[in-house]
Formats: sequence, C-alpha cells, structure tokens
Amino acid sequence: MKAKIDNTMRLAVAYCRVSTDLEEQKKSIQEQQAQWLEKFSETGVKHANVGLLCRREVTRIRKDGKAVKGKLVTTERTDGLYIDEGISGKSVHNRKAFQRMIEDAMIRKFDMIYVEDVSRFSRSVEDGYTVIKNLRDIGVGVYFRKEGWDSLDLSKDFELQLRLSIAQEENRTKSERVKWAMGRLRQKGGWSSTPPYGYDKVDGFLHINPVEAEYVKMVYNWYLNEHWGQGRIARKLNEIEAPTKRDGVWREMQVKKILQNEIYTGKQVTHRVESYDITRKTQKEIEPNEWVVVQNEDLRIISDNDFSLTQIELERHKELYSHGSRQSSEKLLSGILYCANCGSCFSRKKRNRWVKKDGTVTDIGYCWTCHIYDVFGGANRKGGCSGGRNAVIEDDCIKAIQYEIKQLKKSNSDGFFEMYLREKFKNIDIKDKEALEQKSIALNGEMRQLRQDKRDGLIDEDIYKSQMKELNDEISDIKADISRMERIEEEKEHLIKLYEKYKEDIQKVDTDNLTNSVLKSIFYKIYVSYSKDSKGKKTPRLRFVYKFLDSTNDDIITAQNGKDDINLHIFQSLYRYKEEEEINKTLVENGLTPLD
Repeated sequence: MKAKIDNTMRLAVAYCRVSTDLEEQKKSIQEQQAQWLEKFSETGVKHANVGLLCRREVTRIRKDGKAVKGKLVTTERTDGLYIDEGISGKSVHNRKAFQRMIEDAMIRKFDMIYVEDVSRFSRSVEDGYTVIKNLRDIGVGVYFRKEGWDSLDLSKDFELQLRLSIAQEENRTKSERVKWAMGRLRQKGGWSSTPPYGYDKVDGFLHINPVEAEYVKMVYNWYLNEHWGQGRIARKLNEIEAPTKRDGVWREMQVKKILQNEIYTGKQVTHRVESYDITRKTQKEIEPNEWVVVQNEDLRIISDNDFSLTQIELERHKELYSHGSRQSSEKLLSGILYCANCGSCFSRKKRNRWVKKDGTVTDIGYCWTCHIYDVFGGANRKGGCSGGRNAVIEDDCIKAIQYEIKQLKKSNSDGFFEMYLREKFKNIDIKDKEALEQKSIALNGEMRQLRQDKRDGLIDEDIYKSQMKELNDEISDIKADISRMERIEEEKEHLIKLYEKYKEDIQKVDTDNLTNSVLKSIFYKIYVSYSKDSKGKKTPRLRFVYKFLDSTNDDIITAQNGKDDINLHIFQSLYRYKEEEEINKTLVENGLTPLD
C-alpha cells in the first residue's frame, strides 16, 4: 500500500494554460490562477517562491483598432504559478512558462506540480509522458485535479498514457475537422491564412483593399516600366509613407513577395502544404496537381501580361547579378545586350575621338562592350572572357534592332505559340470530359442501389461500408480529373487572349521612338558575337531572344530540341539592315516606292 504523503511539507507550484488570447479565454486563465491560489491557502500547501507568465506582447494598435502582436514576453512571478497565455498545447515548443517550470523542477525548486487535468498539461503522448517520467525519476510529481491522482502513483501509469492518447486524438480530430472545413472554404474561393498585401479578409474571403491595391500597381509599374530595383522601390514606398500590413517599414523582401505573388492576377492558389503531425508541427508539400486553384477576376489588380513579364524580368535580374552586373534603364540599350561568349551584360563606353590638325574634334559616339572583358581582360586572365574584345557601335546596333522589330511585325509567330502550348501542357493527360461525367453519374447510381440493398437487408454493414468507400474514392478521383481539365481549358483560353494582345502590342511599337522599357518588353536578351573574314576583319553578329508570354523563344526551342547551346542558335549580321537600305535607295532613285 502506498504511503500517504503529507503535502503540507512539500513545496508546490501550479500550471495554467489557455490556447488563445480571446476575452473569454483571458477570463478562464484568471479563474485558473485564483483557483490554485485558493487551493494552496485552503489545504495549507506551501507554494515555492517561483513562477513565470508568458504571453505575446502587444506592439501597437493598428488604425482599424486591432492589436498587433509581437514576440513572446515573460514576466517573473513569486506566487508559484507558471502561466502560458494564448499558447497552444500541441507541443512544448512555444510554451516558455512550461519549459521554465520543468527546468526549475529538475533542480528541485519544488516537489509537486498542480494542473487542472492531463490535457492541460500536454496534448502529446510523446512530450507529456517523457516529461512525467523524467520528473518521476527525481521524485517530482504532477497532480491532476480532475482525475484526482498524481503521477508518482505507478498504478495510474496506464490511465495516464490512455488520457494523454485521448487528449492527442482529440487534438488530431479537431485538426481534421479544421482541415475539412478549410478544404471546403478553399474550394469556394475562401482564404484561410493571413491576407496578402492589397487585400483584406472578410468572413473567410479576400476582398481588394483599394488603398493598398494602388501601391501594388505602383510597385509593378516602377519595376516593369521604370526598371527600378527592389531596394529603390522599398525606399520610395517609405518616402511616400505607403502603409504596410503591420504599420512597419518597407523592405526589399516585401517588394519581392509582391512581385512574385500571382494572387494579383486573380489566380488564388491554396493547399500547397499540409500538416501531417500536429504534435511536431511538421508539414508536407502537396503535389501541384492537388493544389486548389480558383480564378477570381474580382481579385485582379495586375494584368496577366504584366505579371508574366515581371517574372521574366526577375529571372533576368537574378542572372545579371550572378555575372556581377547591375540593372539599369538609363540608356536605350541598358540591360539588353549580352556577350555570347561569357554571358555578361554589355556596358556603354565613349569611342575614341578624331582630332584634326586644326584642332577640331569629331565626336564618333559610343559603343557597347563586354563588361567582363573590360574589367578582367581575356581568357588568359583569371575571370576573363574567352571571346576577345566583343563590341558593337551604338548607332549601328539601334538600327539593327529597329530592323528586327520591323521584321517581327511582318512575320507570324503562330508556330511558336503552338509549340509553346504543346510544351506547357505536355504532361497533362487530357481525358474525355463527357465520358468522365457519364461515369460519375453511373457511380452515383451504384451508390443509390447500394443504399437500397442495405435498407432491404441484402448486404451486411461491413460490406456496405467497404463498397461505399470504394465508390466515394472513385467519384472523388473523377471530380478531381474534371476540375483539372476545366482549369486547363480556362488557362488555354487565357493564354490565347494573352497571345493575341502580344501580337497587337508588337504592331503598336514605334520603331523610330524606342525606349528602354519598350525594348525590354520585347526582348529578353540580345546576344552579341562576331565573325571574321579571310583577312581577319570582324563583323558583329546578333541573336535576338524574344519574350514570349511567360517564357522566351529560347526556352521553347530548348524544350522542343533538348539542347541549350547558345552557339547552335542563329546569329544574324548586325549590318543586315543595310541590305534593305541599299535596295530602298535604288528604288527611290528610280522613282519607285521603297519597301515597307
């Protein structure tokens, strides 16, 4: 028989916890504190002069009256109470008061811990039982008020594990219910997490925040049309006092998130990750074909074309920085010309001037050269360019680009577009939608018959449940296939509209008044190389890489041919435009109409 312990001779503490900081929960934590202080007083149990209160600090009150929570803050106590306020019991990770209590117990600052019930102590079998065993080894017990026993009673060990398991299962079941509810909400276009900048969440659904939406448009305009860097955009937003979600300051990372988030096109993508062990807070990534994608035009702030071009521009900037160059839009050809040998961006340089005997100077303009060659030299130098001095005269290059755009206006890109669609949807298994819908109707008929057979007593409960589960699973798979097919059809229609606009925009380009922004909206890059004739004379050659929807013509060629050797693609003479100039000159001299 277990000897009765005189609790009045032992030092004790009590543990209190609530999982949220709502008003009713705050009231609960206050009641718990009062209960244990009263318990100590009534029973004569002496509390240890230790304790800790842990909760999230309120950093400020937003304009809408809501409190903005910051980091976890702790307050020392001497009344024997360890309190975690507004912190979940799924694990001990953020329960700072709980962690301190166990640390104090291990150095024997007290002998007994009082807690309301097992679930209040822990909702994890792994965490809870391990802590209790460690405390038991040093003679520190945990007394559960509702259960009426403490952990030092080994006869209650099985019940302890059972109650921990029940608490964990309740947590898991609650989590599953939340997942189910969130899944239904997502299918309807709902939003379960913090709303992104530019939106507010009302009754579980996103709505455009008109003020923030205007700043989102500014960010895209500055980046795509003005070609500002993310740092400059952040500084400008701070300068004009643009509001943030948390009334803080703008950083480059916030700007980058805005530029990368497709929600601004109305494309709402959820269910990318899912929790699979609530006690450890571990998550798994969901396969893209299981993401919940909802196109909601009411949420659109940015056009698809602007968003696609922005993604290409982000990738181009990333490559620029990897070569030690920087983004610029100061000159017409800034950030457009690249070396075909080393891949670095070209930089602008003043050409040598002619000085005549009489002292007059002839200005012969500018040229663009390989940045790596200028800085490091040739291949014989560490980090140098293997292609030798690679340069083009600015005026000649501009004429070549104007000629290329004129040729583009005359040509037809439909073949490229067909290749693009084939590549984009090559891994999509398009099934007969009508056949799937008919099969779904047939399976629903089987389910109705199965229910009738169950009511007539023709099949038993186990067979009914088993067959019903199989039918439900098959119907769910069919619905998922139909949903994917509908999304693909919508995306294709959307891409066709984008392509038609792309062709219209090309026709509107004024080749005589080009800007850096216009060039970057047409070309991803223009690679520069050169060829030599038998006398060693160099002739610059260009290869144009066009932006094409959310890809480039290079990406499409590479995907189709399985190659990505830059030298296999076609380089054209920079002076190709002169052939047309000579033809037109001859035509005009003979009184004929020049070529378009």
